[in-house]
Amino acid sequence: VHFTHMLLREESFAEAVARPAAVEASWMKLVVLASLLAAAVHDFEHDGLNNDFQEKSLSKRAIMHNDRSINEQHHLAAAFSLLLRPDCNFLEAMPRDIFMQLRSVII
Repeated sequence: VHFTHMLLREESFAEAVARPAAVEASWMKLVVLASLLAAAVHDFEHDGLNNDFQEKSLSKRAIMHNDRSINEQHHLAAAFSLLLRPDCNFLEAMPRDIFMQLRSVII
C-alpha cells in the first residue's frame, strides 16, 4: 500500500494508469481509490501456495477459477465478498455505476 501510494503521488504515473487522454479529476480520484484498494487486498487470504502448485494439485481454488490466475482471482473474489457484507461495506453510499467502474479498474 505504501509503495502504491508513493507511485500515485507522482502525477505522471497516476495519469498514465488512468487514461492516456485528458483526465477528469473525478476519474483520477477513482483510479487512486482503486489502486489503494487493490494494493490493500493484494494477497488477501493467501494460503502460501503458488498458482502452479494449485493447478497441478487440482486444488479447490484451481477448479473454482479454471486454472487462470488462481491466487489473484481468489484474492479479489474474497475481498469483494467481504467488502459487500453490510457490516464491512464502507462504499455502500457510492452510486452503483461508480462502484462498478471502481471494481472494473481493480480487476
